[in-house]
Amino acid sequence: MSSNDEIRISILQHLYAFYYRDPRLIGISRAEMLRLLNTQENLMDSNMLYLEQKGLVKLLKVMGSLWEVAGITAFGIDVIENKEMYKQQFPFITVQVQEIYGNVHGNVVQAKDSEVIIQQIDNVFQKACSMTESRTDISPELKKEILSSLASLEEEMKKKEPDAGKIQKTWNWLKRNANWVAPVLTQIVSEVVKLLY
Repeated sequence: MSSNDEIRISILQHLYAFYYRDPRLIGISRAEMLRLLNTQENLMDSNMLYLEQKGLVKLLKVMGSLWEVAGITAFGIDVIENKEMYKQQFPFITVQVQEIYGNVHGNVVQAKDSEVIIQQIDNVFQKACSMTESRTDISPELKKEILSSLASLEEEMKKKEPDAGKIQKTWNWLKRNANWVAPVLTQIVSEVVKLLY
């Protein structure tokens, strides 16, 4: 990864995905961010400070270092979730970053197959639905609403261009009203959200 635009959008995408995996945690450490970006430290730092000055990230600083931990701000989340609205102000958010999974040999990139992701989505949602159907401690109305939310979340995640806002809204509702499905779905939801940004 070399261009400043690619580094900036990648930083925001990683911080956004991290925040939604566990909003209680402060953010991503300097060492982990450097590993995720796979770029030079000075490029990471200059772009991180740029994003901080723009109000998109917050940095935890320790004496003697530029920053130790980075987190996304509420404004940063708004920018990621509403790219169209902010593309004039932050042109870098429209840059597409090629995510690399697995090993890279020369110019050959092993990309994660979308069919594999669709299969994983099918599997986890089948499991979440059967867990919900077997519950006897919830009303039939709530069960129906949960199954309907699971179906719409699954459908949204399988779209060619899923809506991150819809995914996040449905996911938050499910975590509040059907917390037993969270352990089953968390991994695949964060994978799909990561791919969106």
